[in-house]
Amino acid sequence: MTTVHLSQTAARHLHLAAQGLLTPPRRKAGKDDVLAAALTGD
Repeated sequence: MTTVHLSQTAARHLHLAAQGLLTPPRRKAGKDDVLAAALTGD
């Protein structure tokens, strides 16, 4: 088995990208967004 070595920065970027948090949101959340997230459990 091959071992992969990542720097701390690369591991952080990989983790953020996997969660969809690497790029900033396109727009600020509004009341409708907050309500929808609360109702769907996101």
